[in-house]
Amino acid sequence: MSEQTPQPQPSVAPGLEDDELHREATDSEKAAGDTTKVTTMSVDENDNGSQESPNS
Repeated sequence: MSEQTPQPQPSVAPGLEDDELHREATDSEKAAGDTTKVTTMSVDENDNGSQESPNS
C-alpha cells in the first residue's frame, strides 16, 4: 500500500465581523504570495423581486 499525499481541505472564511477580511495584505505577505481575494456578498431582504417601477 502506498502513502497518499494529504490534499488541502476546503475552508470557510470567518464572518463579516472579522476584521482580518478587511485588512490589506502586508508587502511581505504579497511578496510571498500569501494573499487571498475576498468577495463579500449580501442579500437585500427587503427586495420582493418585482420588476415593476415604483411610480407605475
